[in-house]
Amino acid sequence: WQEFIGVVDEPKRVYPEKDLAAQLIGFVGSEGNGLEGIEKIYNSRLNIKPIKSEVMKDARGRLVMVTPNDASKPDQKTPNLTLSIDLSIQEFTQNALKDGVIKAKAKGGSAIVMDVKTGEILSMASYPSYDLNNPPENDPASRRLRPVMDAIELGSVVKPMWISKALDLRVITPETKIYAENGQMSLPGGVIHDTHEHGWITPEEILKVSSNIAAYKVVQKIGRENFYDSLMKIGFGRQPGTGLPGEWSGRIKTLNTWREMNFANMAFGQGFAISPLQLLHQRHAF
Repeated sequence: WQEFIGVVDEPKRVYPEKDLAAQLIGFVGSEGNGLEGIEKIYNSRLNIKPIKSEVMKDARGRLVMVTPNDASKPDQKTPNLTLSIDLSIQEFTQNALKDGVIKAKAKGGSAIVMDVKTGEILSMASYPSYDLNNPPENDPASRRLRPVMDAIELGSVVKPMWISKALDLRVITPETKIYAENGQMSLPGGVIHDTHEHGWITPEEILKVSSNIAAYKVVQKIGRENFYDSLMKIGFGRQPGTGLPGEWSGRIKTLNTWREMNFANMAFGQGFAISPLQLLHQRHAF
């Protein structure tokens, strides 16, 4: 039987932190090749395999290679791969995200923490998650890196951006009064609404009451070309460049296809979609 049966040691990647940053890190297959996340995009760098060699100890206890010509070491010139992820912040982020998703009874969620001074990503979390030591084969939802793959409509978080742009272009001042049409405004193709009736309000009040109508009027002052140019310059419509598999580039209609209702909806964050990472990049840029 010894001629037919033998034992071969196979290395296995072990992830001591289990589910922390699971979708970001990714995992390897049975052959040791990266299949998702960082493991995949840096596979050639992480998959350096040393050759096993027989050794013996001399009288002083030092190791001496028996077959030195057949032995090799991993490339010592290859630098360690270090992420900007902070382990403590990552754990806190994942726990907070999990609690938020469960409380909202949502199917999933994402969260990112960035150092606003450097732009470094300190944590990137997706929920649901999984244990990297036992990756699920038939559960794509838990393996999805939502911060770079999901498409979201931004809603009112874009309003400060357009107010800032209008102030930069000097088409409004902090004292400018915008008429909010008492909560309802008709346009070709439909009607836009505010949650409450408002009359003349300043830029600060537009943000305070989150007026859709006044935000649209501010964007009208910016103009379609400047508005579209701003979207492009801050990275909406193109990939952030992480190199991670499935990175979303965003969905923005070309300028010549906009109807007035499209233009109005975009003023308060509807009608175009970006990833959570693109949103964070936009907030950092401003």
